Amino acid sequence: KPVEFVSSSKLLQLSSARNSARLQQWKVNQQSRVKDPRAVLHYSFEKAPTSSRLLRSHTKNSQRLDGAVIGCKWTEGRWLGKDALEFKNPGDRVRLQIPGEFDSLTYSAWVRIDGLDRPFIALMLTNGYDVGEPHWQLRDDGRLLLGIQTPSGHVAYDSEPVLNIKHLGRWTHLATVYDSELANVTHYINGQNVGQSPIKTDNFKLRFGETEIGNWGTPVKYSPQKIRNFNGQIDELTLFSDALTA
Repeated sequence: KPVEFVSSSKLLQLSSARNSARLQQWKVNQQSRVKDPRAVLHYSFEKAPTSSRLLRSHTKNSQRLDGAVIGCKWTEGRWLGKDALEFKNPGDRVRLQIPGEFDSLTYSAWVRIDGLDRPFIALMLTNGYDVGEPHWQLRDDGRLLLGIQTPSGHVAYDSEPVLNIKHLGRWTHLATVYDSELANVTHYINGQNVGQSPIKTDNFKLRFGETEIGNWGTPVKYSPQKIRNFNGQIDELTLFSDALTA
């Protein structure tokens, strides 16, 4: 019996149904993050109806952590009907203010990387780099990096160089856990552990203050390494005030 190929109209119908199902499942799942008391901020990257220059925070925290969108353009995210922000130009960024101090942190983000074209590539960086301030970023050789200014100086926690050309243009989940209790930093790409490093410094508090997504605000002096704008799209980003398990 001849094999019957799926028609283009049937394929489109199946794809649309799958897209709708995944989008609805995401909407259900994100509610758990909105209600999670450990979530310092949660950006779903859905365009605000009142202003395209506003990135709304969805946590139940009474502190308003909405971000100011500078230069970036709204575009289609992981699925039809889902928004994302596109970062392309050197000035593109989201500015926000994060209060408080933290012992441990977990970063989580869905990104589409279009180029590893800077020595350092910003995911979420504090505007300066004072003691206790963390810089979550990528390296051009495909490493995920958490840099922290400690009381005794700069410390860098790198993953293995995993990201490469096969990841470009594809949605990828990135996560980094700073666990002060177990004294280690762990990086994950698409749920896989890609590197763990011991924390060897004395205990101190992590803090943010003025912060940017996808860029670095106020480096003290200019150098090519201080141009760190992200090239690609971001669809979702959450920061937790605790060390989440794998």
